[in-house]
Amino acid sequence: EHQEEFLLFKRAAGKRGFTKEVEQILKEFSQYHIDVETIEPLIDSLRENGASEVLLHKLHDLHIILKQLHERIGTEYIDGDGYFPMLIERIPKMESLRDTHVYLDGFVSFNGQEMSILKELLIYAKRVTIVLPLEDPQADMLEGSVFYRAAMTYDKIKHELQKLRFERGIDIEEEPRVHLEVNYRAKNQDLLQIELSFDKVIDAPIESTGHAQILEGVNPRAEVQGIAQEIKQLVLNKGLRYKDIGIMYRQADVYDAIIGTTFTQYEIPFFSNEKRAMLYHPLIEFSRSVLEIITTNWKYEPIFRSVKTDLFFPYGANLMVMRDRADILENFVIAKGIVHDRWMNEEVWHYRRFKSLEKVNAIQTEDELEHEQLLKSVRDLIREPVLALQNRLKGKRTGREIVVALYEFMEQLDIYKKLLKMQEQEELKNALHHSLEHEQAWNGWVHILEQFDLMFGDKIMPLEEVAQILDEGFETLQFSSVPPTLDEVTVSTVEFARFDNKKAIFVIGVNDGVYPMRMDAGGLLSDDEREAFEKIDVELAPGIKSRLLQESFLFYRAISSSTQYLYITYANADEESKGKLPSLYVNRLHKMFEIVENQGMQQEKTIRTLPHRQIAMDPLDEQKKANV
Repeated sequence: EHQEEFLLFKRAAGKRGFTKEVEQILKEFSQYHIDVETIEPLIDSLRENGASEVLLHKLHDLHIILKQLHERIGTEYIDGDGYFPMLIERIPKMESLRDTHVYLDGFVSFNGQEMSILKELLIYAKRVTIVLPLEDPQADMLEGSVFYRAAMTYDKIKHELQKLRFERGIDIEEEPRVHLEVNYRAKNQDLLQIELSFDKVIDAPIESTGHAQILEGVNPRAEVQGIAQEIKQLVLNKGLRYKDIGIMYRQADVYDAIIGTTFTQYEIPFFSNEKRAMLYHPLIEFSRSVLEIITTNWKYEPIFRSVKTDLFFPYGANLMVMRDRADILENFVIAKGIVHDRWMNEEVWHYRRFKSLEKVNAIQTEDELEHEQLLKSVRDLIREPVLALQNRLKGKRTGREIVVALYEFMEQLDIYKKLLKMQEQEELKNALHHSLEHEQAWNGWVHILEQFDLMFGDKIMPLEEVAQILDEGFETLQFSSVPPTLDEVTVSTVEFARFDNKKAIFVIGVNDGVYPMRMDAGGLLSDDEREAFEKIDVELAPGIKSRLLQESFLFYRAISSSTQYLYITYANADEESKGKLPSLYVNRLHKMFEIVENQGMQQEKTIRTLPHRQIAMDPLDEQKKANV
């Protein structure tokens, strides 16, 4: 609508992925108190300080977007970050805080809104205790330090205390800093050595007791199989429960499917808190495909993508029978070349088992008539409701009219009832993870329609544009899972894992380029542009450089989370047999330890390394050999 007013985003505005980039930067702005009222003076300040034209043009375009969002939505819609300002306003009125001791733990840094809440707590709470992971606040301020981010946070909090004293005249008593030096978590010498020496030069390695190990697989599949074998050994021989075991990883696209199949094969219950996209849930796929059928004039691909969701079939029908009939219909459609308007032409649906000139005017056999009726019955399950929706949309012009017609189409087909039926079937199979997804998908789908109506309800727009905007909304939907059982292995990404005090931790995929992560420049703001904000004392989220400096801490936190056993695993090659190197952290861990090997005849050899096991056989190769 305002695309022509953009200075920089004019060409990019209509491209897929642009909405996601804008959403991320607007979310960041919200977290750091940049809104429609503050962005204009911010642009003026940046211009006065010599900011680049590119940055000024970006902010000009973002100002237009913020202004339109404010005019369209105002205070009617509040996202997760929108509750922070409400809390900031509420804290001074909370009388109960006056006698409350507040403890903040698990933080390494605070964004703008979180720091504002912290300042209010410092003013109004009786006592605030903040726990930060660092050794020496001065030494850790060096950029190469493992605890650099925490040290910067400590310095920032001290600075904010001074500002409260001088700017607002509030004298807050500051107690002496308490440095907790004893590691109560690690129950053996191996884990104590790793926590103590990870960021130091190793002069005196200790003899390994076997509580920390390296597993090396020929590829990710072999690596995960070795992990599964170790988990079974820990449970069967060491007395651990599955809930005592945690797995941290990156590269969800590499490991999620492998973990799922391998752990199922080994009968290991597990729960992954990695949020998965809803985009390929049957409901979302059905909704997208139905609109694509209409916008592409009944092309083959969207028609049968929607059919394969099972949502065209009658409620309570035998799905196996219906899928077989749908396959018969698909084969007939391909053979006859039925696309576009041919779906409405009754002549092309005439069925003959054999084609010949002699039988052009011959009467159909009973089998042929029966087969034709079967084809038409399945065809009508698809054609009639979509055709009704298409006719209904012909007179619709506004965004609201289109999404209302789409919702009524779903109601006509009893889609919600069918999703509940899917949920029941998943529960009967004891697939509790998947059973919880259908309700979430329906709620997410409705939520996107409501958001669309809020933003574009009164706007006149073509169906193609509506479908594109809805697609971008569906791409943002994610499943959030709740552990369905108590005793299961927990799988999480390194960034979001909170596995403190689990008895056994597996940090997997520890390869070069993953730990530390090789980062590409991304987002609408570059590091240089973020530095321009720093020059005028405006804080934003950390850029690439700051996130790289955080990598050592993330790995340190991962390897220091266990109380008894630590496993570091990596693969020598990917699934395509392309070679991969272990992370530099693996070599650093090796240097902390030594093992003594018995060479016979009372001779011993000391090797500076951790216990290191190679998983040389790909499980797929084993299966192939077994089948020969």
